[in-house]
Amino acid sequence: MRTIAIMGIFLMAISAAFGAVRADSARVTITYLAGDAVYISVGRNAGVADSSFCFVLERRDTIAVLKVVAMSSKSSVCRIITTRRPLRVGEAVSVPFVETEAPVAQAATPARDSTLRTSDTLRIRKVSPAQPPALALHGRVNAQYSSVTQSTGGPTLKRPGIVLNLRGALRDIPVKFELYGNFRSLSYGGPLFGGTSVNQNRIYTLSLQYDDGLNHVAAGRVAQAMIGSAGSIDGVILSRRIDNLTVGVSGGYEPLFTQRSFGSDYRKFSLFSNYTVEGDLPASATVAYTRSFYHSALERDVASAAATITPSGDWFFMAQGDVDLHAKRGDALIAHPSLSNLYSSVRYRISQSVSAGVGVSAWRPTYAFSTVASIPDSQLDHTLRTSPSANVSVLFPSGISVYDTYSTRSSDGGFGKEYSNYSSLNVANLWGQGLSARGSLSFNTTAFARMRGLGGALQRSFLGFADATVRYQWYRYEYTSFTGVTTSKTAGFDLMISAFPALTFWGSLERMMSKDANTTSVFLDIGWRF
Repeated sequence: MRTIAIMGIFLMAISAAFGAVRADSARVTITYLAGDAVYISVGRNAGVADSSFCFVLERRDTIAVLKVVAMSSKSSVCRIITTRRPLRVGEAVSVPFVETEAPVAQAATPARDSTLRTSDTLRIRKVSPAQPPALALHGRVNAQYSSVTQSTGGPTLKRPGIVLNLRGALRDIPVKFELYGNFRSLSYGGPLFGGTSVNQNRIYTLSLQYDDGLNHVAAGRVAQAMIGSAGSIDGVILSRRIDNLTVGVSGGYEPLFTQRSFGSDYRKFSLFSNYTVEGDLPASATVAYTRSFYHSALERDVASAAATITPSGDWFFMAQGDVDLHAKRGDALIAHPSLSNLYSSVRYRISQSVSAGVGVSAWRPTYAFSTVASIPDSQLDHTLRTSPSANVSVLFPSGISVYDTYSTRSSDGGFGKEYSNYSSLNVANLWGQGLSARGSLSFNTTAFARMRGLGGALQRSFLGFADATVRYQWYRYEYTSFTGVTTSKTAGFDLMISAFPALTFWGSLERMMSKDANTTSVFLDIGWRF
């Protein structure tokens, strides 16, 4: 707890030092959990700032520190920075609400005028408020380096790079821009950035946006957040908010696979709308339609829908899916609606210590028509596969928690013949020494192989700003196509240091040992937030 509290002080100091803002906080609740992502029930309209830090509270204790990584008008997605235990839907979160504001004028105490009597009112000269910069720029820059060395004498893989995540906003008009990309080079045995290096630069977002709270216009390479299946677009997105309803349209080109340059072969446009309800029964529903073309020929068209509802602090429902409206028949696309993917889940918090959930996934292979037009229909797989799942999370006294998730998949061998199961045990403050311990057990069975895995890790915080972790993982593989067993073992060490408010260091050393070869991996990351 001491580490989390100190980290919280550091994170709040960052916000105070690097933004000309005034922050008030309010308590909201966690509405949904998905791995390392935590969803909370406030967003841009309430004044939540991107990359701000939030704190999960239990009575007066800080349980976890979160960072906002994505926002909509009504909700936010956070990444877990550190936590003492698994989080639960419905837990209280302290969120900073940020409003831009010029510094308050300060009163300067003047020298006493000798001609005034003591009872005279002193004249006070006010200092003019400082003008905020015309362009507010913030974000993060990470310098990274990774290498993989093989014991067999093969070439060493080296990959240096820089990750840029920049956001800027103009002072007087609601215009902002965003840049997010990786600028990396991959070499096999040769010199860094040499002639044999492979360019791995990627630009995921590069956009200029206008957003006055009602109208939103984005141009450039932007992600279509409300339409997950539509992906990114090199073009324009227009949307308008009318009370709780948002409607919009987008049009442009599909980014090239390399995500470095712009292409004009694939065009697409989308229509979408979202309706959000707050209050005692918070809910959100989105419907969308996306159509894409290869030059002038129809490539694919998809209807999409998604919905979430939280009838109480203990229940959470969500579902999302796509329906392809055309299917390949011979050398043409014909109207034939069919489900292409679906994911739905229900989660219930049984008590303060126990929560459980069930869900189902369904998916069908989809193809770009221009790439399969000449392939016979009989050689294309159109099978719809399903995978129901169940999970449970239990929190015991003394910081002990258990999590288990099980899912099975439809297969030719029959339902339940292919499955996976993952179990984890977490212990906070082991033996009262500030150690966090994690153990995991995993199974995965398919028609071709069986995998068993066992892992563990110990994490220790020290000096108030550093965390060290040692971990070990063991896997065992059995293949149906031949007899014999293959095993692999991985040992690693991680170190994270946040000695300065805006500067962080992360280093990782990993050794993987198998029958055929051993590899040593190194990863270094130095990040600066401003």
